[in-house]
Amino acid sequence: MEKGRFVLALVVAATFFGKTEVLADAPAPTPAHARKKKIAKPAAPKVTLTCKRDDDCAPTKMADGDCCPSLCQPRIVSKKSAEALAKYAAVCKKPTGNECPAPECAPPQTGVQAACVSGKCVAHAAPAPSRD
Repeated sequence: MEKGRFVLALVVAATFFGKTEVLADAPAPTPAHARKKKIAKPAAPKVTLTCKRDDDCAPTKMADGDCCPSLCQPRIVSKKSAEALAKYAAVCKKPTGNECPAPECAPPQTGVQAACVSGKCVAHAAPAPSRD
């Protein structure tokens, strides 16, 4: 009888200690309020060139998919696209913290003027900006 109680005590102890080891290896459950939410990265807007008149077009120095203005000579896109690119530049992740590096550009030889031709925004040459 004494041997049976000892074996039973060993089985109970092994069962108890075996479960604590498994529980110690398992990750602790996190409360719902402590879980981190994944923050969605803003997607770069799609650029359109459609227009009806010259006022529907605007210049931008943002290249497709870039977060910072990187073009030396501005490109002409629809005004809605230029506004969307400006909003995207304000919220996207900058390569150097919170600021965009300034592109190294030579002084412009000619200016660019937005125009609507056959329903598409295009760039027309304009007089060069004065250097005064």
